[in-house]
Amino acid sequence: MANVLTIEEKLEWFSTQEGNSQHMYLDTVGVVTVGIGTALFSASEASALAFVKRGTNDKSDKATIEAEWADVKKQAPGKPASSYKQYTKLDLPAEEVTRKFREHIATFEDKLRAKWLSYSDFPKPAQLGLLDMIYNLGSFADFGKLAAAVDKQDWTEAAKQCHRRGPSESRNRATKELFENAAKLAANPTDGGASGVLVKKVGQVYADMAEATKPVAGGSAPGILPGTKGP
Repeated sequence: MANVLTIEEKLEWFSTQEGNSQHMYLDTVGVVTVGIGTALFSASEASALAFVKRGTNDKSDKATIEAEWADVKKQAPGKPASSYKQYTKLDLPAEEVTRKFREHIATFEDKLRAKWLSYSDFPKPAQLGLLDMIYNLGSFADFGKLAAAVDKQDWTEAAKQCHRRGPSESRNRATKELFENAAKLAANPTDGGASGVLVKKVGQVYADMAEATKPVAGGSAPGILPGTKGP
């Protein structure tokens, strides 16, 4: 029987990792971003989304959206998302944020199932760890040792090979913990401590790591790790 990650589990994880902002902001490398890590590489990409005037349900016009994108783009990058709110008057409705997130996730899950036919039968922590990585990287081209470990479903080795350059150390540690939990489940499927996505809730992991003020978008937009190209 397949282990199915729920949309709530995915939203909880990625909202914590990527942040969740209804207004535009800059990620750590200066890419205008909105929602849960949705990159807006151009003003036209921004105006293709259904932004509304803050506090209303009135849809904004193309010129206003593109002007706001330009205002955000010229700011200094890498600050907390909330610090960019002063430069914005528009929001992306929550349902649109979730819709874009679902689109990204569906694309990456399709890639994972194509690469590993048994992906849906992997322990849920392993699925989420791989999903977190591909959300950043776009592929596993530079992670051959990790891919080889996954081929063997050797989650202990996968935990050793999952470190990325770019995302925060806390995110790397949290992803490593996912693979470690997968190894526990593989050894003992009835292990109550590792039977969920995480031994601890995602928010507790970050509290333990004492990074409440970390900048948003430690891994930049979906599929694009800072300093690398997309898929």
